[in-house]
Amino acid sequence: ISPALAPFGASRGFAAAAAAAPRGYYEELGVAKGASAGEIKKAYHRLAKKYHPDANGGDEGAQRRFQEVQKAYECLKDPDKKARYDALGGNASAYEQGSSPGGGGGPFGGAGGPFGAQGGFGFQARGGQVDMEDIMREFFGGGAFRGGGAARSDGATVQVEVDISLREAAKGMRRALNLPEMDAAGRQTGSTRRVEVDIPAGVSSGVRLQMQGYGAPPRAQGGRAGDLLVQVRVRADPVFERDGDDVHVETPVPFSTAALGGSVRVPTLDGDISMKVTPGTQPGAQLRLRSRGMPRLQQGGRGDQFVHLKVEVPRHLSPRARELLEELREELDRPAGARGRRAAAF
Repeated sequence: ISPALAPFGASRGFAAAAAAAPRGYYEELGVAKGASAGEIKKAYHRLAKKYHPDANGGDEGAQRRFQEVQKAYECLKDPDKKARYDALGGNASAYEQGSSPGGGGGPFGGAGGPFGAQGGFGFQARGGQVDMEDIMREFFGGGAFRGGGAARSDGATVQVEVDISLREAAKGMRRALNLPEMDAAGRQTGSTRRVEVDIPAGVSSGVRLQMQGYGAPPRAQGGRAGDLLVQVRVRADPVFERDGDDVHVETPVPFSTAALGGSVRVPTLDGDISMKVTPGTQPGAQLRLRSRGMPRLQQGGRGDQFVHLKVEVPRHLSPRARELLEELREELDRPAGARGRRAAAF
């Protein structure tokens, strides 16, 4: 099943909803209420880089903080959303509930939490008495909900998180998910169901895939089944470092090859290739392989791969190798004119 890409909007994550009231959005980003759009953006970029899952080895606390920072920025960067939030006195809970009186929990309130044996997936149902139409408009735009009583009779939205490798993200893949069956009230029934989802090539951590009709069943006659939201987390790779659509890799180069030229084997997302090294290559030199990076999601084409050359100096030398290097040093230490005269003498 090929899901639609949903915008990466506000989310409380995939663990059970916290009992404590969430911090305010300004506090979450560490800015004053009167901060400019530029200050808000700068604070967001700093915190997003600090708490990004790829930079924290999958730490759950960092991942939750990353999601909270993302949620705060999604509100404060939009003038209309920011004005609505400020009108509520900076009450994050009220804002997340769509200003619906008496609603409990956040926008994805209701019982939920990790569902054990599936490993790597978390789940949370959206239910309760909040105004579902307002929430769906807030998070998914005008086309994601229906008006009137029909919207409130629709089934709950279910969220799951799936971990994939960088190489899987580069190729795209189909992943089978075993999800808990839900009743009309959004409660787990104890049985499971299998859903297959197509993850497109080029996804990055935080991308959410929306699958309409694969959530909880309708709450009342005339409603439709809820949606399934699959949030992707791309694990860090031991060889490649991702930077947007580009990737970086460090490749060792023998000392003799760096000095005399030659070729080395370089790993790419498509397999190893042979790359030419020019004579006199210096330590730390960087080469660029165009269109060898990650696919550009929904845009076509690919990023580039940057190869950082690490010149390896031999640690242990044979007597003959040491003798040759001593001769080389003597030759290189001679003035350029003297080197030329000596060569002519031979």
